[in-house]
Order: sequence, then structure tokens, then C-alpha cells
Amino acid sequence: MTESQPTRRSIRSFVRRTGRMTPAQNRARTELWPLFGLEYAEETLDLDSIFGRTAGKILEIGFGNGESLVLAATEDPDSDFLGIEVHEPGVGHCML
Repeated sequence: MTESQPTRRSIRSFVRRTGRMTPAQNRARTELWPLFGLEYAEETLDLDSIFGRTAGKILEIGFGNGESLVLAATEDPDSDFLGIEVHEPGVGHCML
């Protein structure tokens, strides 16, 4: 690598990130997770069973605070949306 070529930063981890969570985000995460959340499992998910219907599936990996995910789901009610996020305050915000 020469001095003119920037060094790429390596991926450090994909672990759960807590950060600062507002009381509302924490309450949403605690109270709504049983309704909207899925825990990690090594088994294949039966998404038709989970969503209770057969429909197109949209997966968003790293949805941040969830605003784009919620907007997309609102604008396309005929599809099922699944979001993955490691930043817990973002998950709480998405469920507000």
C-alpha cells in the first residue's frame, strides 16, 4: 500500500449496541418487543407463519432509527417488512 492509497478500516464487530436510550425508547423496547420483535435463532424462520399471511418480504439490514422502515411499510401494506438493527435505541425508536 502506498502513501497515496487510503487504508481501509476493518469491520470490528456486529454486536448489540446499547448507547443512550430515552425513557420512551426503553419503554417501547420493553413493552412492544414481545409483540413486534423476534429473537435470534439458528432455525430457519417461517415468515408466512410469523406474519400470518403469504406476501412479498422486504428485509432492511441496519435500519437506524427505523423511520425509513416504518415509512416503507406504511406505503406498501401488501408486503411484509423485517428489519435488523444492533443499535438498541434505534430499535426502541422504531417501535414508538
